[in-house]
Amino acid sequence: MKQFLIRFGCLSILFSTVVSLILHQLEYPITGIDDANIFFVYAKNLSQGHGFVYNIGGERVEGFTSLLWVLIATISFFFTDYPESLLLLFNIILLSATMTSLTLYLDHLFEWKKDNNLLHIPSPYSVLYLAILFSSPDYITWMTVTLMDIGIWGILLINSTLVVLRIHPGQPVKSLIYRLSALIMLSLLTRPESMIWSLVFIGMIWLRFYLVLDRIKANHIILLPLTTYGITLLLLTLFRLIYFGYPLPNTYYAKVSPSLVYNLSQGITYFREYFVSGFIVQLSMLCFLVLIYRSCVKVIQALLKKNVRVEGIHFLPIITLIGLLIPIITGGDHFSLFRFYQPIYSLLLLHIFIVGKSFMNTWVTREHPVRIHQIIVFAMLLLFIWESQRISWNRLQQFGYIKREFYVAEQWRTMGKFLSEFWNDRDDYPTIGSIVAGGIKRSYPGEIIDLMGLNNTKMAHSPGKRMGIKNHAAFEKKTFYEMHPDIILPYIIPNVGCIQNDRIISQKILTNTWVKVSLKNIWSDSEFQKKYDFAQITKKIGAQNRCLTGFMSKQFLTMIDNDAEYTVQIIPYY
Repeated sequence: MKQFLIRFGCLSILFSTVVSLILHQLEYPITGIDDANIFFVYAKNLSQGHGFVYNIGGERVEGFTSLLWVLIATISFFFTDYPESLLLLFNIILLSATMTSLTLYLDHLFEWKKDNNLLHIPSPYSVLYLAILFSSPDYITWMTVTLMDIGIWGILLINSTLVVLRIHPGQPVKSLIYRLSALIMLSLLTRPESMIWSLVFIGMIWLRFYLVLDRIKANHIILLPLTTYGITLLLLTLFRLIYFGYPLPNTYYAKVSPSLVYNLSQGITYFREYFVSGFIVQLSMLCFLVLIYRSCVKVIQALLKKNVRVEGIHFLPIITLIGLLIPIITGGDHFSLFRFYQPIYSLLLLHIFIVGKSFMNTWVTREHPVRIHQIIVFAMLLLFIWESQRISWNRLQQFGYIKREFYVAEQWRTMGKFLSEFWNDRDDYPTIGSIVAGGIKRSYPGEIIDLMGLNNTKMAHSPGKRMGIKNHAAFEKKTFYEMHPDIILPYIIPNVGCIQNDRIISQKILTNTWVKVSLKNIWSDSEFQKKYDFAQITKKIGAQNRCLTGFMSKQFLTMIDNDAEYTVQIIPYY
């Protein structure tokens, strides 16, 4: 325990330092990305007693992918209305504890011998592993700074994998089985794909004991985790059906296309782009291919002959394979830095060290003194790692890399505050239809209609192929006309200024491919043109005129035009 605490303390300092560097590169965003703000909206509403709702007084909707992360964020709202820093600290602590366990396992794997004076010194392999991990801003950013559920999800995956790798027939396993059962319960509350992952981990342990012992003992050993899986999944599904009306999160219906062929084509492209994203990833993948072949051969031979020794480490490539396949099957993701592959990145790196261990066993013998050579190689590897990852660190400052996601969240929070101030003289706030749904709802008390359907069951469950821009293809015109929002803000980056030149409309909206595809070019429809105008409403706030520009229903504009506080200008756009 002392060894664990000392290493945990050191890693906490290191992770905090790296996170600080990332925040500096990103110009200190404190909001998380826009999707993280969706979690915060639900958490705040839940903490205030409104339940799991996006709009206070609105429908119950599971517009988030992680029930556990919402509950954790809800607890933080009891301490502060702005819990982002608290949640960031929580992520750093959890990640530090997990990496402590993982590097201790790596020391054990390499049979790192320590005398009493070096009891708490990590092995060179753990140091090198951490150097590679810390050199990846992509991994650290997604696991911590984005404030998304992907951080706690990755932590649960790593810890579940460590249970599979550590468990050994013939040794005391009760505590590990209890730990796996708890991890399965938490995983099912974290993300929908845990329904597959939990069975994978249970299956790996069953196979491990079956190959060494027999079927009866293997069945007995998985009884508790399998029972935990069944009961948790049953209760969770019943809760969803009773409370929300659907067995899966609303995000699933809004995001995932019913076409398996389409999902596979998108997923394969996603994987291919991930493979070419960096040298470390490519090296890890090549080592993975070597080990998955060896593991499959070992397991098959053990199943056929029962005289081949299969260790826990042989299941690592199989677990990694599942992690690589699931994003392919579901169609990948639209975010930069490969969000869905970051949780298994730390596991993928282990393949480099396992292959390296085999290389060392072949080329390094006790009779061959290589300490000085090892030091030289170690130093060269560190230098090479830094050089290979330097591009990723430089790209953090680029707006289109990941920085844009934080900027969008900040700008839409600003937009929400602007809307609150703009309409504060009215008895009720107008309904706003928006593509971006996190930051704006975080600061706007009125009703937001999520045009992408994540927080709107009508749009999420409307018929459609869900093809186009990944995770932004649920919009259906018929459903939109049924909801009929007062105002539509079709911007990606919100506009809170006054338009002086009408050409900005065609430049920012009508020719914006992303918006055009997401909203299916609805403003060219005759029905839309009958019901909506593109307008600029001006209000005098303090000593300045402030303007709100967007598509607005003609009925709403007529009402506003009769209000002396506001001036309406119709801007032709077609």
